[in-house]
Amino acid sequence: MDDRQIIALYFARDPRALTETAQKYGASAMQTAQHITGSRQDAEEIVNEALLILWQTIPPKDPEYFAAYLLGIVRRLAMHRTRAAHRLKRGGGLQKTEFTDENSPVFAENVQETVERRALTEGIGRFLDALTENQQIMFVKRYYLAHTPHEIAAEMGLPAGTVRVTLMRLKSRLKEFLEKEGLL
Repeated sequence: MDDRQIIALYFARDPRALTETAQKYGASAMQTAQHITGSRQDAEEIVNEALLILWQTIPPKDPEYFAAYLLGIVRRLAMHRTRAAHRLKRGGGLQKTEFTDENSPVFAENVQETVERRALTEGIGRFLDALTENQQIMFVKRYYLAHTPHEIAAEMGLPAGTVRVTLMRLKSRLKEFLEKEGLL
């Protein structure tokens, strides 16, 4: 079943959407979550939570790139869980109180951070658009899905050294691009 058909099932509120999503993207989602958390149990919980979020957000959202949308949710959940686990290990289970009054400095900083993050995301998107397909795949697998260069090499049938050098050059080019765009 293709992505548009799966999304149509979500819009129809058909529970088969979850089954089809798990069947088509479950392994990728598990792999991504497990790479980030290092725990199969956490990864399973994250994938289930991601499926729930998909069910809750489609509709109204209609993602153009369904796999990227799903894996983005999985990645954010896994990163959040990993950060929370590290905070607890350092004895930092207490949360700082934040003011949510729109006149407070915290609110203003959050808005500024949001605007800057959006500009940076758009800049990285423009950078990726200028790359070849193989470069895009390597970049996304390494820096978004947290695959190791060795895993990327095996998946793409390339020598590990080639992947490492390409990633190093891409990272350098990205830095130059972002500096030229005024985003760094």
